Amino acid sequence: MPVINPAGVVRALIEGMVAGQFEDLPGFYASDTLVTHPFSLGAAALRSRDDVAKHFASTAAAQARLPARELAELVIHETVDPEVVIAEVTYLWRAPEPLTVGCIFVVRVRNGQIVESRDYVDPAASARLIQRLSELKASDSAVDGVAS
Repeated sequence: MPVINPAGVVRALIEGMVAGQFEDLPGFYASDTLVTHPFSLGAAALRSRDDVAKHFASTAAAQARLPARELAELVIHETVDPEVVIAEVTYLWRAPEPLTVGCIFVVRVRNGQIVESRDYVDPAASARLIQRLSELKASDSAVDGVAS
């Protein structure tokens, strides 16, 4: 049975992200949706399920270079609007050293699908994560160069 209530939809989405099930995640979104990342300078809004699928495909490629992330904390707040929930999320990467990234998602779910989401991701922690990704790419290149 599909998850219909907004809190359940958002919880299932976040658990799917942590599990790395990126190919399944677009199914949580309506065909016409609006996803914005207000703290990501220059990030284009995602306006369809296809846009969301492309976003998660690129996320999957980036995540493949990093150690597995865990869900350190998830708190979902229901609001006076029955379609809207607010999720407080903290992701944790343990290796090579612990790194946490905090997020706030303001999500509107209608008929069991996300029709709008504003995703606020800690910009400083994101920058550290991007730096870690760059360092891992550089170390991969160095290892590849030595192996040649």
